[in-house]
Amino acid sequence: AFFYPQSQQPRFIAIFRFGSMVFFNISPKDASSILEQVKKQSSNPISRSFERKEHFEVAISPQMEQDAHVTSDFAMVKELNINNVAVISTIMAQTVAFDSYNDVV
Repeated sequence: AFFYPQSQQPRFIAIFRFGSMVFFNISPKDASSILEQVKKQSSNPISRSFERKEHFEVAISPQMEQDAHVTSDFAMVKELNINNVAVISTIMAQTVAFDSYNDVV
């Protein structure tokens, strides 16, 4: 796997209508701050006690032969670009939302 210096890592945040947010290369401290800012703009934010957090590792490996390799614990991609972010964040966001819904039902 290849690791960028901290200052050069691409950073992304995906926000979904159904309430999920997915962060890429965002520190936990920055993620909490951003989450609070988004909640201030939300019409019906959930309380902190109902927040769900999942951790999923994404490794960048430019020398990979295939475009991506995904397991239940991590994904390995040639590069972290908007297309990979869109796919990974959608799956993560829907998984967390579905788990939350299952706990309520």
